Amino acid sequence: MSSSPRFYKMSEFVLSSDPFTWEKGFVKIVKIQLNIRNFQNELLVANPDTNDARFQTYADAEDEKAKFYLVIYKMLNGQEGGQPVAISCTVGDKDYLLSAENNSVILKESEVPELIPSVSREFLFYIRGTVLSNITFESSVEPGFFLASNEDDSSLILMPHSEEEPESSAKLHLGSITFTEMTPLDKIMKKIPYNFWNIRIDINNSGQESSAAFFEESEDTELFHLLSVFKPVLSTQIIPFHIQNHMKEFLVADPEKNIVTFESNGHEKDEQSTFYVNMYRQSSSSDGLPVVLSCKVHNQNYLMCAASESVILKLNELPDLIEGESELIFYMKEFSPGHSTARLELSSDRTLSIACNLSEKKLILKQQNNGEVDETMEFTLEDKTKNKPDA
Repeated sequence: MSSSPRFYKMSEFVLSSDPFTWEKGFVKIVKIQLNIRNFQNELLVANPDTNDARFQTYADAEDEKAKFYLVIYKMLNGQEGGQPVAISCTVGDKDYLLSAENNSVILKESEVPELIPSVSREFLFYIRGTVLSNITFESSVEPGFFLASNEDDSSLILMPHSEEEPESSAKLHLGSITFTEMTPLDKIMKKIPYNFWNIRIDINNSGQESSAAFFEESEDTELFHLLSVFKPVLSTQIIPFHIQNHMKEFLVADPEKNIVTFESNGHEKDEQSTFYVNMYRQSSSSDGLPVVLSCKVHNQNYLMCAASESVILKLNELPDLIEGESELIFYMKEFSPGHSTARLELSSDRTLSIACNLSEKKLILKQQNNGEVDETMEFTLEDKTKNKPDA
């Protein structure tokens, strides 16, 4: 086996033959402009002169000092502890980051970093909660400590709270949300090697205006809905794959019965054993690559779809847009640490994974057993174009 990595072109992303490189740190993907209010509906205002931020009753939401940016990061080695973010502001011609310093929160003059190589930084926080009027921010350097409004002087401080039941002073409201910036994919690719965890980036090809539609102010808007829109990654080149189970049997489509099964000589059935991994971008960060699996038999397109405890074939074209959880979206993950084989979790129920039924050799949905290794959930993807004999 060659020691040099092979690179496969899948849609607009590049994957290596061993995508599990365990890179650590965070990469910036989205920047959103917003206002931040406390539980008393006071507006957070930056004070560069005193290097702090305070909540004020009669502040102007249009004042540049009241305009903050939620910078969303992608964790490179799997999602842990919530959505990693930084909070920044620009006053005059200077950029600042809200940073934890002991129990204080200061304005630190600094540009927003595109790449954070460490697992915790004073300006990195984890979002807790889903409803925008009830968000908390936990410090990455002081676990258990959250951004909060000081009830004495309304200054922004760091206070210990229970993650399950944070006090009202730690519950913040994000409002007037406006899409600002999405980091270009090619710019990110120059900074980090790609793997299954760090290629889930929602870059809207149709432009800023339509992206902004996902971030409209609403009292009952949930963060989940803002960050759970899937969009396909389109490419002029679509790579055909063979999919094998742990017994080296090949996946074969049977459109007449609407099922997919494994056969030892399945690779001889040509188009019935040819599948496509259609990657979807996702604006939220999740532990797994969102994909839709498809095949084309007799010039008709079929999608692999979750149905009860089975996986069936559904006659349908690839959707342009999938909102939220879906019976079509599966999260591709490494099968187990250190393996280049994959496991596929159902997006609508992350406790279920695609597995091979050993008696009938068909695809089913199977409950995961407390993290135990289950070889029936292990799959190998082989690029068919790599196996063609030289002319």
